[in-house]
Amino acid sequence: MSEDDDRQPLIRAMFGRPRLWRGVLMTCLGAVWLALAIAEGLTTLRIVLGIVWSLLGVGYLVVGAYDRVHRSGAYARP
Repeated sequence: MSEDDDRQPLIRAMFGRPRLWRGVLMTCLGAVWLALAIAEGLTTLRIVLGIVWSLLGVGYLVVGAYDRVHRSGAYARP
């Protein structure tokens, strides 16, 4: 475990050690889900699920970018 894992236990518990591609994939999935929800008729469940996927994807992107810049998490040196 790196130093950043000790300082950020809540973030690590929520997101783990994500890579950037995982954040991009989840954000795209949320965007596609929202687009389908708008195209096929707005329902509360579809909108909520699309927003949740998008927010999770953005969270993974932020944590992955932070890890890459600071060389921690999945981007730590072996």
